[in-house]
Amino acid sequence: MNFTDLNLSEKMQANLAAIGYEQATPIQLKAIPVALEGRDVIGQAQTGTGKTASFSIPMIEQMQANKTVQALILVPTRELAIQVAESFKNLSKHTSLRVATVFGGASIERQIRDLKSGFECVVATPGRCIDLMKRNILRGDDIQFLVLDEVDEMLNMGFIDDVETIVSQLNPDRQTLFFSATMTDKIEQIAKRFLTNPERIQIKATAQVLSQINQQYVELRDSQKLPTLIDKIYVDNPDRVIIFARTKRRVDEVTDALLQEGFHADRIHGDLSQEQRTFAFKKFRAGQTRMLVATDVAARGLDIQGVSHVYNYDLPQEIEYYVHRIGRTGRAGATGEAIAFITPKEYNTMLPLIERKTKSKVTKISRPTIEDVLKAVELQAAKRLTDTIEEGKLADYEAVAASLLETNDAQTLIAAALRLLTPEFDKDEFIEKRRQSNQRDRGGRRDRGDRGGDRRGGDRRGGDRGGYRGGDRRGNDRGGDRGGYRGNDRGGDRGGYRGGDRREGGYRGDRNGQGRGHGERGGYRGGNDSRGYETRGGRGGNDRGGYRGDRREGGDRGSRRFGDRD
Repeated sequence: MNFTDLNLSEKMQANLAAIGYEQATPIQLKAIPVALEGRDVIGQAQTGTGKTASFSIPMIEQMQANKTVQALILVPTRELAIQVAESFKNLSKHTSLRVATVFGGASIERQIRDLKSGFECVVATPGRCIDLMKRNILRGDDIQFLVLDEVDEMLNMGFIDDVETIVSQLNPDRQTLFFSATMTDKIEQIAKRFLTNPERIQIKATAQVLSQINQQYVELRDSQKLPTLIDKIYVDNPDRVIIFARTKRRVDEVTDALLQEGFHADRIHGDLSQEQRTFAFKKFRAGQTRMLVATDVAARGLDIQGVSHVYNYDLPQEIEYYVHRIGRTGRAGATGEAIAFITPKEYNTMLPLIERKTKSKVTKISRPTIEDVLKAVELQAAKRLTDTIEEGKLADYEAVAASLLETNDAQTLIAAALRLLTPEFDKDEFIEKRRQSNQRDRGGRRDRGDRGGDRRGGDRRGGDRGGYRGGDRRGNDRGGDRGGYRGNDRGGDRGGYRGGDRREGGYRGDRNGQGRGHGERGGYRGGNDSRGYETRGGRGGNDRGGYRGDRREGGDRGSRRFGDRD
């Protein structure tokens, strides 16, 4: 069904057509008419299905341009706040409505000055919203519309107490629109407290959305991930790619390696300032960088068109996040590629859960060979050359070309042109690096669990005694990964991941699976199964701003709060 079939004003219809909104999504078709009636709504739909327009359009249709804050949209992260505000601004172009974005990590004085200039809608993270209410800058009795977006994520991050504090100060006669990708018992209880006789709308869109995403996996050791990622990028030649890593340190390592390789890459994680994160996001969205390396802070709500590939460099702790991650591609009717790097242990534990969650088969692919990469680089250079020929506009160069043909044969000239089209790729250097890497994998490791059933591989009692311990006895030349998989199955998950370097920690675990974070005392504590990361690292800094701890990132204290509280 088209937006023209909905009961919207002519100005809204014209604006939607102008910005390219034609076919309404299922959540939009069901939520917009109900919200236009003034009823409370509980909307459950997968990320990437158009929830922002589902609550923005009916609010815009009912709001007045009077420079008084009438609508409050609460979101869990800064990046999502920026995106929702941009979407609201586009959807309200035909009006004089103004939208402000407020979040921790930015100057509250500046945000106060902005708000005093007059806005009708505010998009906020919970901590900063409370700060502004305490200063009487945001007045709860003026709020006519409240939106709680990504409620499940706010619950996971420990923001629900803050949300309850905010809601208690709002106009009780408001309209509340409640959106979440999942609906647990805890979320249901929250909805009963916040909403009045809500209309429940549930869109089971997983199979439909993921059918446009080609899911693949590569089975490999942790030490093989970085060279494999670089090779896959050469071979796949993605238009725009997001690479998800589990920790901030891993994000930095991957980004630095990509930059050193000559790729245009940037990063987003909690140790960066808000200005750095916003700048990185804007560059990626504008196409100035092709690659964005991120922790799960970027998995929710990032609506970026043209993401052709998503690489799961590390699998997330929670399967739900795998769905959110790969949902960054295959959007707006386009197809997408999602490639997961899966270690041998994860093959038996995580892969079945992924296939069950996505209700689809994840296809196994092989690591690219040296020959695969060289061929891909050559073909891409040739394509750039033929594309230039098809584009035309070569008249200014024809005289020079004729002169060159007098002293050189055509084949030599074309070969030189192809070489110029790949200036950052040194073939001999690449071959040498890959050969050295392969030699380390074959001979420099002491694989005590990956050798099948010989006397030194696997657990003699049928467990998985060693897994990858990495490099020489002290782990990959002492300075690299100190060990990857070390655990066995004696009474639980004896070690799980010991990987990362020592500063990053990892599952170290005792015989009963009770881990002891190690390195900077961050890392994952892990229990007898693969649930929750309980970190014991630093407390985070900048006056409760930045990340105070993320169970999925492993590093900062273990509170599940990202810390948009400034």
